[in-house]
Amino acid sequence: MKAKIKKNIFKGVELITHHNFEDNRGKFRKIFCKNQFKKILKEEIKQINISTSKKVGTVRGFHYKSIKEDEKKIVTCLKGKIYDVVIDLRKNSSTFLKFFTIELSEDDNFSLLIPKGFAHGFQSLIRDSQVLYCHTNIYKPKYEKGINVMDNHLNIIWPKKISVISDKDKLLPKIKEVDEFKNYL
Repeated sequence: MKAKIKKNIFKGVELITHHNFEDNRGKFRKIFCKNQFKKILKEEIKQINISTSKKVGTVRGFHYKSIKEDEKKIVTCLKGKIYDVVIDLRKNSSTFLKFFTIELSEDDNFSLLIPKGFAHGFQSLIRDSQVLYCHTNIYKPKYEKGINVMDNHLNIIWPKKISVISDKDKLLPKIKEVDEFKNYL
């Protein structure tokens, strides 16, 4: 029941396929095993979070950390379905400021490994969608950064009309307003 890891689907982003064990009781799926992930993570998981988005069209993101506290994340949709988006913020990357999207659902057995240097956000496609995040760092608000999900420069087309977004995320700057990226646009 080992997870399969598809390398480099988008310059460092990796798709992890989990295997279900099913019997008359239902399903069992191993989401994380330190021994299986030590080669790609090279760091310990230090925090695990779950978010639930009540309404279809709810958007969370785009969040990232300052270089000092950057982290890797493993993102898994436990319930429902999401449209997941990662943006490459690594200035020396050939895919700098490009984005990768994928739908994740409770039925697909996938997790997304997001490396350091990426912003992350998603939209719920089904009511009450739940997402599990495994982080290689502990949340420290003073290192949190973000980019506005409605930034036209990024040219991201959300599959659903945005129904809910936090006040905090609405106030995030557009990419042109972020000091560390201004000179690259």
